Amino acid sequence: MLRRLIASRSAPLIAAMALVALAAIVGQRLIASSAFNSLEASTVAGDAHRIAVALSYETKLLEGYGATNSIWDDSYDAVVAGSEPDFDGAFAPADVQSIGDADAVVGIDRSGSVRVGGLIDGDRYTDLPSALTADRLTSMVDFDADGGTGQCGLVTAGDVPYLYCGFPSRRTDASGRHSFGLVFLRALDADAVAKLAETTGLALRLPPAGAP
Repeated sequence: MLRRLIASRSAPLIAAMALVALAAIVGQRLIASSAFNSLEASTVAGDAHRIAVALSYETKLLEGYGATNSIWDDSYDAVVAGSEPDFDGAFAPADVQSIGDADAVVGIDRSGSVRVGGLIDGDRYTDLPSALTADRLTSMVDFDADGGTGQCGLVTAGDVPYLYCGFPSRRTDASGRHSFGLVFLRALDADAVAKLAETTGLALRLPPAGAP
């Protein structure tokens, strides 16, 4: 039986994925009779837990990469200056994907304006999906937090769910103005969901475009 993987907007990761997985799995299952209710509930909860654990691991990897690279003179200076060449030097798209396993990284200011970076397309950055508005990006970063302190969650942009981790941008010594941030995103596209399905042993799929 197929379970649909649908993201919740900007919620704490574990709670969100538990609710999402439960809702998706319950919606797909048919309970034959009340005699099997207890077993069915246990199975659903177990499936949801496996999905949540797998996504928690993936998010910790993204969080670790972001925490390390958000406290760095090169990244801070590039974001503050709004310098695309310097940002590309600090975050070469190929490295972001191969090392950070991320599909997008942006440097933003407190208004949520993207100063540098974007969605990775080959060896360059392109615009983020239009659904990732300034308000949504701002909500992903605590600009006044200590350097390396991130907040992670799930957000949908169009028909694609994304894991995200946002951090205040700081210099290597953790100094710097509290006006800039870095957001790292990983798309939960068909390839990512296929890997998640392999990890969890569940038959997961993304819902068709436009599905409720």
